[in-house]
Amino acid sequence: MVCRLCLLFLILLKPIFVSADEGMWMLPFLKDLNEFKMKQAGMKLSAEDIYNPIAPSLKDAVVLFDNKCSAEMISSQGLLLTNHHCGYDAIQHLSTSTNDLLKKGFWAHSRAEELCDTTVRVAFMLRFEEVTERVLSAIPAESSWISREYIVDSISNIISVEASDSGKYESSVESFFDANRFFLVVYEVFRDVRLVGAPPESIGSYGGDTDNWMWPRHTGDFSMFRIYGDSLGCPASYSKNNIPIKPKKFFPISIKGIQEGDFSMVMGFPGSTDRYMTSWEVNQEMTVINPNRIKTREIKQKIWTDSMHSDAAINLKYSARYKHSSNYWKYSIGQNLALKKLNVQSRKEEQEKAFNTWSNSDSLLMKNYGGALNKIKNGVNNKAEFLHAGQLLSECFYNSVDLFRIGREIFITAAENYDKTSQQITNIYPFFVFELNEYFKNYDIHVEKKTAVAMMNYYIQNVDAQYIPYIYATIQKKYKGNLNKFLAAMYDKSILADSAKLVAFLKAPNREVLLSDIGFKAVYSIIEKSNFTLEQRNSCCRNEFLEGRNEYMRGLLTMHADSVFYPDANFTMRTSYGKIKGYNPTDAVHYNYYTTLDGVISKMNPENKEFIVPEKLMDLYQQKDFGEYGLNGKVPVAFISTNDITGGNSGSPVINAKGELIGTAFDGNWESMSGDIQYEPQLQRCISVDVRYVLFIVEKLGGCKYLIDEMELVR
Repeated sequence: MVCRLCLLFLILLKPIFVSADEGMWMLPFLKDLNEFKMKQAGMKLSAEDIYNPIAPSLKDAVVLFDNKCSAEMISSQGLLLTNHHCGYDAIQHLSTSTNDLLKKGFWAHSRAEELCDTTVRVAFMLRFEEVTERVLSAIPAESSWISREYIVDSISNIISVEASDSGKYESSVESFFDANRFFLVVYEVFRDVRLVGAPPESIGSYGGDTDNWMWPRHTGDFSMFRIYGDSLGCPASYSKNNIPIKPKKFFPISIKGIQEGDFSMVMGFPGSTDRYMTSWEVNQEMTVINPNRIKTREIKQKIWTDSMHSDAAINLKYSARYKHSSNYWKYSIGQNLALKKLNVQSRKEEQEKAFNTWSNSDSLLMKNYGGALNKIKNGVNNKAEFLHAGQLLSECFYNSVDLFRIGREIFITAAENYDKTSQQITNIYPFFVFELNEYFKNYDIHVEKKTAVAMMNYYIQNVDAQYIPYIYATIQKKYKGNLNKFLAAMYDKSILADSAKLVAFLKAPNREVLLSDIGFKAVYSIIEKSNFTLEQRNSCCRNEFLEGRNEYMRGLLTMHADSVFYPDANFTMRTSYGKIKGYNPTDAVHYNYYTTLDGVISKMNPENKEFIVPEKLMDLYQQKDFGEYGLNGKVPVAFISTNDITGGNSGSPVINAKGELIGTAFDGNWESMSGDIQYEPQLQRCISVDVRYVLFIVEKLGGCKYLIDEMELVR
């Protein structure tokens, strides 16, 4: 076993061929795999400057923000910069109907004015180390895939618990290269995180849905927070006695500007890519996953926007939900267009043809890898029906109707805390104490009913009868098929729709109440169909598919053993490097590498809420009051680079050759929406807000010069 593992490590350390600027690279291997090319591209740093496990390095200035985005430390006083859309939930949580911080923005003019949202968390990565040998050596030869997964989960949990230092740190063992390699990641998590500044939505979300995923872009997509700890700088719950932390490292900020061709680097936590996806999976993405997401979200977003436009209170309640939903609704539209236009499926088929030729050339290769693609193909084809129904169930119920979502969370938590001997459910209120306030604060019963009617009707019309939850039979029998009457009764009688009754239940949960409640009955029928019908039928297809992916990945690594290689994104810290560069989106069209405040003004439309320019910003523009952030009478707003990013990289620092901050990444471009599956070197661009625009807004519009003084500017 040891010899086999050593051979595997040698193979995995060698790279698969990639295009220029492609790759989300693992930090511990920069010196061996990337440093030479990065310096050729213009970098002035060393690999140790970027990642050093025993001394402060740039990795210590990059954080995971709220479990979904990246962010960067920009002062010695715990000041943090991320995207406006990353801080959006917190800003919305802190808003009220009479003090809408999304609409008017927020600026703390002293630390006493900073606002704490207790749901936000920021994580610093402390350790990133390989545990592949320990994990794989625990798996007996010839183990089935199910046994293998169980053993991997068990040993991974043991390793994570050991690394947590009795709960002081959060740790997990993450899978790389389709479960061929494993790494332990350890985080220190801070939960006293306070809002310092955010521009109004008319700047932070300028362009709205129209400009989302598009270039040229004119969005000031940033917000600022400060991290607090106890007197020793350790994580602590919110307290007025907490003090700003002193990070091990923070970024100096360059306001010297950028030029086309300059070196650029992005560090952050990319969420998910699937660059080794097969042609069958691409087809599934195009014909099942994206169409389902597009259609269901189109329906509910229409209901939400109609209500939001007619009522300011509803607009505040649903703004964050709409933003989350619409982002990947538009992404799915763009991805399908790009996958088709760029012939990604046929390109994958060519790769598979070459793999089959290689694996069939030798009996040992045939034994180890010859069945991999067939396993993937069978897994994809056999699970198609279950995937379709399962995705619609999630989109129509849990992702659309809050009562079903929180009902599911409560039902599952109650089941996990149910004592069969005493027939009692232990107190589960602590699991939901933070969520309940937001649940009741951010939904409108009339909008919820409209959404539920539309989504429940869409589901029953688009799945086979065997996948329909039994609550529909109850509706047919007891309510004569009238969905509106059923929902009226559910929202009137269920404790899930009454804050006082739900809190009382959670503090003293009762099995009989749970099983007799009309809302919980509906939720359980959905869970039953999801967990006991769809999941069970999908499990055999899933196991065959995952085993095939594991073998295919190992085969690709062996086939291309002399090439450069990186793993798919999985929300672990990575870096990518490239250049500031424009592109040609189509014939006879060229896009420049930067935009300016002139473009903000030229897009202005007082009749369209996506393109409203705040009066104060217009005054600053007309007076040319740009401070030291203007260049030749213009203020830079955004720029593009060839850096390889994806979701999760939102808020990532964009760094120049010397390790100075020049911008904050916030989006990708429309022409390369297939990039998570197939990197497109001629088209793929990272869109970032220029740090000079950030500082201009902070100082001139926000009136927070003291924040600028706190930073280390490179002029």
